[in-house]
Amino acid sequence: MNMNRLMAHIFSHGYRIRTIPVKKLLFMALLLTGMSACAPLKHFWTEYNKSPFEKGMEALEKKRYQSALILFRQVPPDSEKYPEALQAVSQISYLKGEWYFEKKRYKSAFAQLNTILEGQPDYDKALALKNRALFEVELSLYEKASGDAKREAFENLVLLTKENREAERFRKIIKMITHEMEQTQSLLEVMSLTKLFHEATSTQSDPGLLNEALFEIIPVIQRFQASPSLMMVMMEAIAQLKYQIKQASSPKG
Repeated sequence: MNMNRLMAHIFSHGYRIRTIPVKKLLFMALLLTGMSACAPLKHFWTEYNKSPFEKGMEALEKKRYQSALILFRQVPPDSEKYPEALQAVSQISYLKGEWYFEKKRYKSAFAQLNTILEGQPDYDKALALKNRALFEVELSLYEKASGDAKREAFENLVLLTKENREAERFRKIIKMITHEMEQTQSLLEVMSLTKLFHEATSTQSDPGLLNEALFEIIPVIQRFQASPSLMMVMMEAIAQLKYQIKQASSPKG
């Protein structure tokens, strides 16, 4: 049965098509629209009513560190969540600094980690990583600079090595010093480098690392046997190093 025959059949049997008033139709449309908008509207009000701390935690979980920092700093001091917010700010500063360090953006890492103050959570970890970042910054300056700027960067590297005696950094600075000794023809420069060598080893307490330093410098000394004054300075440094090795190797207690 096609459409025309169907319509004819309906009207021939007296059927009437029921019409819906326009006002009722509009009401039904608005009702359906309201129902469909109900869930997003509820979600909006739920999000709107969340505290800065709750929003900060959500941002932190999504690694949106900058947004999280802004939100945690909006937590008022009289809030019961204020101590947790302070802890979260410290944690975020460390996580951002760590991320910068992994990306080899050492200056940014140092600046970020420097915002963590003594007494705050993660301070010890931040201090260690901050020193590593500063070492890499100075190393980059040393590699690019010349003259007095290069010497200043080198001295800063030695100072940082004294403050943080981790093995990798210690080995690197000892190799740098002995390499400079091998390259220079200036006796004054060699004497200066020998003093830096002594500075770098003076606070190291690992006998294994001290022995490595001893084996690094002994071959270099042979180049300068013709200079008695220089040999005296270098032998003093070696004697001090051997004494440190002996002390470090002695049983404690």
